[in-house]
Amino acid sequence: AEAESLSVLADARHVYHEQHEGSLGAMARLVGVHLEMGDIAYAAPLQSQVLDAMRRTCGPEDAGTIEALASLAGMQASLGEYDAALLGAEEALDCSRRLYGDESSKTIEALSNLASLHSRMAQDEDAVPLLTEAVATSRRVYGSDQPTTLALTGSLGILYSILGEFVKAERLLKEAVSGFAAANMLESAEIVHFRAALRENAVRLERTPKGKR
Repeated sequence: AEAESLSVLADARHVYHEQHEGSLGAMARLVGVHLEMGDIAYAAPLQSQVLDAMRRTCGPEDAGTIEALASLAGMQASLGEYDAALLGAEEALDCSRRLYGDESSKTIEALSNLASLHSRMAQDEDAVPLLTEAVATSRRVYGSDQPTTLALTGSLGILYSILGEFVKAERLLKEAVSGFAAANMLESAEIVHFRAALRENAVRLERTPKGKR
């Protein structure tokens, strides 16, 4: 698959210029091949080239550019390049707000991605307002009982539990678990995960003096 993708890319570059959609598509397919192989270290520089070309060709607030930016940020985070990933995720959120508006599934996704990155960097306090906004927006866009909203709600509960705000965490985790149960998603990975988090939070809450909860 790699050899075929490299051949397609070489042919596209020969026929088209570097920024032509044919060349960009071939390069994006090569990125995908290396991601499937688990070779993120090779895929990330290629994705950076795709992003640079997309910015020049389509502009920074194009849907494809934003998607390429978010994808690169995810690769950089996987490689431990957190500062670069954070800049990319922040830019993806800003561009999503301008292109799609605040009440958009794309903006919700960008908020969630940035919050997740802050959490991976042990910056949970920075993640909370982002995820809080994502939950509130998702409730307006999708509804409170939809899986996307429930998953974000449970994730916010986990953040509060990490920060020692066990009462808030309990309320949010119970809401997520109850919502998935009501949707008959009793065996879903999400409800299993949030049930475990709820049990752990209950233990920590029990051990915490009432005045410090």
